[in-house]
Amino acid sequence: MQAAHALLRAVERLAQAIVVAMMAAMLALVVFQFIDRHIAAVAGGFAADEYVKVALIWVCFVGYGLAMRAGTEIRVDIVDQHLPPRLRRVLFAAVDLLLLALLTVVLVKGWRLFEVAQMQTILGTDMTVAVPVAGMLAGCALMFLAVLLRLARRLTGGAEPPASH
Repeated sequence: MQAAHALLRAVERLAQAIVVAMMAAMLALVVFQFIDRHIAAVAGGFAADEYVKVALIWVCFVGYGLAMRAGTEIRVDIVDQHLPPRLRRVLFAAVDLLLLALLTVVLVKGWRLFEVAQMQTILGTDMTVAVPVAGMLAGCALMFLAVLLRLARRLTGGAEPPASH
């Protein structure tokens, strides 16, 4: 069990490092692009905006997976706070099951997209479309893991989040 927890912590640290690296890359690229456009044209056709878009996809998907793992994802809880704890637990478990089904579809279809995207180059870059798709898949896999662990905790009687965060 400790090995599983250590692996989970390592995955979380890797995801956090990816988000930090992508944020730093986006900042550097945007500053570079500003300098190139407004101060001194040095890029010579370098498509910094395309790299920023790819990094943004990675940040959004992997970052949301981390938010779900931490239990801080955005949700509408206007009804949840008025439900009794037992009904809230059932509702949250049902939503988690639906979310797992949705993420399974996204991961399966996304994998096919990844295979096809390896043959399509993003204009102005040396990347294929598979790079942003990989970010989507990584984030969705992290979300799937977070929801699966949360559902397991709920089904085994683990602590529920408060009615209102």
